[in-house]
This record gives sequence, C-alpha cells and structure tokens, in this order.
Amino acid sequence: MLKQSIVLEFDKNKVCEDYIIRNINYYILQSNKGMEFISEGKKKDAMKILNKLKKNLKKEYSYYNKDSVKIFIEPNNVYRTYH
Repeated sequence: MLKQSIVLEFDKNKVCEDYIIRNINYYILQSNKGMEFISEGKKKDAMKILNKLKKNLKKEYSYYNKDSVKIFIEPNNVYRTYH
C-alpha cells in the first residue's frame, strides 16, 4: 500500500519526479477506491476516503500558492505540472 503524502515541500527539499508520480498514484488509487465504494452502495466508506482526499488537496493547494513556495515551483516544469 502506498504511504500517503499530504504536501510535497518543493521549497524545502528537491522532490524527484518518481516521488511526484507516486503521490499522483496515491490520489488516483484512493479516488478509485472511493468510487468503487459508491458503486457498491457503501456511501459512508466512500465519503470517508473522498473527504480525506479533499482535505489533503486543500492543504496542497494552500501550501503551493504561497509566494515563498511559488518561486520554487514556477521555474521547474515538473513541479509546475504537478501544481
């Protein structure tokens, strides 16, 4: 199972492309799991997963939109694509 990563700290560490891809895959797998729960009628389980993803994405969005972080994201194509 993939370990959850909430925020990739582009301003504090060099984040390799593989790590970014793993983070993307985490979101894909978890959202698919949530959708699977919905199709099985397990709405509470689905909401638990999907709300957690929403919370994590909100944290990432807030972090990456700080001016102090943007200066590390803008010049890097990989970081910019993830953002």
